[in-house]
Amino acid sequence: MKFRMLANLHEQLRLGDKITGDVLRGRLYSKDDALYFYEFFFPSKARVSRSNAVSKLSKEMELYFDVVDNMLPDEEVWYAFASESNKAASKEMTCQQVLDLPFEDMSFTQIAQQFNEIEARLVWRYLLNDRPPISKRSFFGKMAAAFDIPPKIVRQNMNQETLAKMYDDPESIHVLEQWWKHRNLFPAPARWKPWLKLRPPEGEYYAVVIPNGDLHYHYASKVRHRNGELVTDAYGKCMAGNGVVLEQVGNVGVDIYTKESTCFALRRHSFSVQVEVIPLEDEGAWFQVNVRLNSPDVQAVRLIEGSSIYEPDEVMGYVMYPHRSRVRLRLHEIDESHWTLAALDGLDEFVPVAKIPTPNIDPHYNLVHHFKNPKVDDVTLIEVAAIEVGEDGYINQGIFIGHRPNLGIGDIIQLTDLIERGMSDDTE
Repeated sequence: MKFRMLANLHEQLRLGDKITGDVLRGRLYSKDDALYFYEFFFPSKARVSRSNAVSKLSKEMELYFDVVDNMLPDEEVWYAFASESNKAASKEMTCQQVLDLPFEDMSFTQIAQQFNEIEARLVWRYLLNDRPPISKRSFFGKMAAAFDIPPKIVRQNMNQETLAKMYDDPESIHVLEQWWKHRNLFPAPARWKPWLKLRPPEGEYYAVVIPNGDLHYHYASKVRHRNGELVTDAYGKCMAGNGVVLEQVGNVGVDIYTKESTCFALRRHSFSVQVEVIPLEDEGAWFQVNVRLNSPDVQAVRLIEGSSIYEPDEVMGYVMYPHRSRVRLRLHEIDESHWTLAALDGLDEFVPVAKIPTPNIDPHYNLVHHFKNPKVDDVTLIEVAAIEVGEDGYINQGIFIGHRPNLGIGDIIQLTDLIERGMSDDTE
């Protein structure tokens, strides 16, 4: 396959063209074509890091690294790099010839001169392992539709092996429903929808507190990241037996999936070192969940129904991240036991919207002194987790997160935003 054909397809997707599964299948006529698409659009790692690319460019421009780095955009830097190929012509290379180029050892100019600008956009996106213009989920869904295969089946194992099976033996794809029978195919992890409401979901739900650290999946004697990439420093450390997927952070067991499809209410007891689980039906549980969500040792909280079972690539519940409920307010008034916090109303007016117990922080008295002796036009910003907000925008329940001395008045939440948040949370 000529690389320019793949680059033209990338350009269409980048520009937002609606490409159907049949069109995609027509462009990727052979199995090798599809596998090259996968290699360039979903690489397992970056071949050239941003810093390495900047170093190549700064050396040729004879400028300091920081000067060149500051000239580049924070996002889509691949697009900026590709612009250096605007006067180059295509060398009509095959996809394999491009993959074989020693990019790591080439100078920036050497890379730029090998491709025209359209080709260079895909090359640099691939080299930097930047987010592709089509998700892996969407790609496999479109290809499944083109082969008349249920997308659900294909999405259970979104890798090169499944892609090859679609061309070689599409009928065999259906056996992937029994994921535990295929040790060479990593079953797709469950998906989680964001939970944005300020109240818990109804029903028999559990809150699973995910601690900080890398989330790994143990299966078939290998340890992988969520995207299926092997954890290179974990060879020989797989803790899962045959037909079992173990989800783990460090030595803490998060969840376990087996062919028996045991519900979460039962499988949550499967670990010697178990993740923290809070039944939401317990009194005061929601407040406890939000306290843990905003703890420094927590990366997220999942909300999962007790009857939930595992099916590859299916939605198993909800997830909350710490930033979901955090707002920044002005320290408006203090007394011995409480702090009154205010939101911004317009450009420079403040309205009290919360009263929290005096936080036990160090150094508390320095902050109080700063508040009582402010500089001209100075404000003291406090960040809180707004657990419960009324329709009037008042925070009925909040958790102190910290003092934000490096932020200014423009970072304070508007009263109208709090009112909108309270009203939306009051609706089903």
